[in-house]
Amino acid sequence: MNGYADRVHSLMLSAIALAMLAGCQGMKYAMDNYNGVKMQRFKMPVENPGDDAAEFRIFDRPEDGRLSMGSVAAMGTARGLTFGLAGPHGGLAPSMREGAEAYLASTGRTCAVASVDLIVEPQYEVVYRCDLSVVDG
Repeated sequence: MNGYADRVHSLMLSAIALAMLAGCQGMKYAMDNYNGVKMQRFKMPVENPGDDAAEFRIFDRPEDGRLSMGSVAAMGTARGLTFGLAGPHGGLAPSMREGAEAYLASTGRTCAVASVDLIVEPQYEVVYRCDLSVVDG
């Protein structure tokens, strides 16, 4: 029984180490690609006046057709409850897509979201393509 407990303990430590390594790689990617990009707060418009607006922190790189974003509420939860080591929130990716689409529309650009990928919980990278035929006149 002791050998079994030791193996389980070893597997758990290995899993934690891998999760931390993945988080470090995500943080390095975010720093390498978004360091120095001005953060913008964006609130999605709500349909019902009593509803809370979804609010996002966005780091937009229009010259590259990509942005990094995270839900303000998820960032507070992840940092406050788990010291930034929160696991993936499976339901966030669709709201990230919707948030990115609403943000891009609010800038006056005609863009389509190509992909939404997790960088490091709860920060996502959105790759988008804009209609280059639309020119300010």
